[in-house]
Amino acid sequence: MRRLVERLVAAPAGRRGEPVAALYRRFARFVADDLIHMDHEEHDLLRDLQAVFTDAELQEMEGCIVASIPPAEMVLFMDAILGALPPADRDGLLAAMRAAMPQDAYSELMAGIERRRASRQILQNGA
Repeated sequence: MRRLVERLVAAPAGRRGEPVAALYRRFARFVADDLIHMDHEEHDLLRDLQAVFTDAELQEMEGCIVASIPPAEMVLFMDAILGALPPADRDGLLAAMRAAMPQDAYSELMAGIERRRASRQILQNGA
C-alpha cells in the first residue's frame, strides 16, 4: 500500500484516477483479509486458547503483547481508536487504561496523542 500511496502522490493532478482506484482496491482487500483473520482469532483460536490457559495467563500474555508495541505506534493506534469511540466508551477505556498502566506510561501516551492532534489541527488550519 505504501508504494500505491507514493504512486498516487507522485501522479499529476489530472492523472490520479487509476492510482486512486488501485489504492482503493488494495485497501479493500486488506480490510477484508483483516476481518477474516479477526473472525478466525475470535471464534476459533480464542476457544482453543481458553481451553489451555487460565484467564489470568491470557491477560498476562495480552499485557506482554501490548507492552511490546513501541510508544510511537501506540500513539497512532490509540489516537485512531479514541477518535472512533462514542464518548462514554472512550471515557471507560481511558479509565481502564489509567488504572492498568503505570502513571508515567499513561501520561506519556496521552501527551503523544495530544501532540499528534495538535499537529493535525495546525495542518487543517493551514498554519
